[in-house]
Parts: sequence; C-alpha cells; structure tokens
Amino acid sequence: NAVFMVAGTMGSIVLMSLGMTIPHVFLVVAILNAGIAVWVCKLLPDTLLKSIFAAILKIFYKVRIEGIENLPRDERVIIVVNHVSFLDGMLLAAFLPGRLTFAVNTGIAKRWWAKIGLILVDAVSLDPTRPLAAKTLTRAVEAGRHVVIFPEGRITVTGALMKVYEGPGMIADKTGATLVPIRIDGAQYSFFSRLKGKVKQRWFPKISLTILSPRKLQ
Repeated sequence: NAVFMVAGTMGSIVLMSLGMTIPHVFLVVAILNAGIAVWVCKLLPDTLLKSIFAAILKIFYKVRIEGIENLPRDERVIIVVNHVSFLDGMLLAAFLPGRLTFAVNTGIAKRWWAKIGLILVDAVSLDPTRPLAAKTLTRAVEAGRHVVIFPEGRITVTGALMKVYEGPGMIADKTGATLVPIRIDGAQYSFFSRLKGKVKQRWFPKISLTILSPRKLQ
C-alpha cells in the first residue's frame, strides 16, 4: 500500500509538471482503474458473475444468510438442501463461497433457463435411472469439491418435504464426507415455486438461507 501511495504521489507530480490540471490527473487515474478492473475481471470471472447475481437477488429478494460459519472449508462436504423453487440453485451458487458442484437431472440440465444458473457452478448431469450415476458424484466428493444435492430430487408441490432419497447418505458413507444441511425459506412464496393455489405467491418475497450445523454419519 505504501509503495502504491508513493508511486501515485510521484505520478501526480509528473503529470502536473507536464501541464495537466487536477481534473486531468483524475481522468488518467480513472482510465488506469478501469483498465485494472477489466484485468481483474478476466482473472476472476466467476467472482464477478457471483457478485452480479448476488446483487440482483439481494435487491429483489432481500436475501439473508445465517450460519455461514458452519460451512467447512478444507474437507469433503456434501451440502443437502430442501427444494422449494427454481431459484434454489442460483441462490446457493451466488451466496455460498467457492465454486460448487451440483448434481443436476439430465433432463433439467438441457433446458435453456437451467443453463443460465449453471454458469456459476460445475454441473454433474445425472440420469437417476442409471445405477452407476452416484459414482460420478462420489468421485467429485473425493476430489475435494463441495457437492450440492437436493435429496428430494424434485421441487415440492405440497410445501412440505417430498420423498427423500438415500443417495446423499450413501455417498457420505462411502467418502467419509461431512453433511451440511441448508434450509431455504421464502422462495416457496415466489412465482418460481410449484405451489400456485396452495400459498399466497408474490413477486419478491424475502428469502433466507440458513446453514445448519455440519453432521458426520456414524
């Protein structure tokens, strides 16, 4: 910081000695800042996109995150989440740290609107009818990725949990991974849910993400 402050001061002295006014110096600094901003965005495109998605979601849905300290950093993790709307994947990708790996149904992954949300994540396209599908996720967990699985397999149509499948438990057992439950609340009241006629839907309900205490299977 000290080096850049001294360099900036010296640069300003040189520019003003060449006849530039203070507004001209500010213009030069602004151009340099713009160039560096573009360079940083090229270095970290995922971070830029996550910031844009997070900003949009915060503006419209006032998204609140609780328990972020419960998310382990340097260990094998399987994140299990209730599935209440088509916004769920985008919410997790935008607000959870790092680049997540999502288990996505093959049919859903081919749809155009799903591809927009999948820009932010590494998607593992799975055919649930294939017995070997879980092996792909097992390898991802063993490689140290944070893998997100919706154990219900589908968005709720009742407002309560749908049938919960045993896949996440089996993978956690085989890999020794930590299970991190996350509860999404509020998205079920949006028009992106499948609860039309069962709850009062509105354009921009407040949404919260609650990261619960990590669990180990014994």
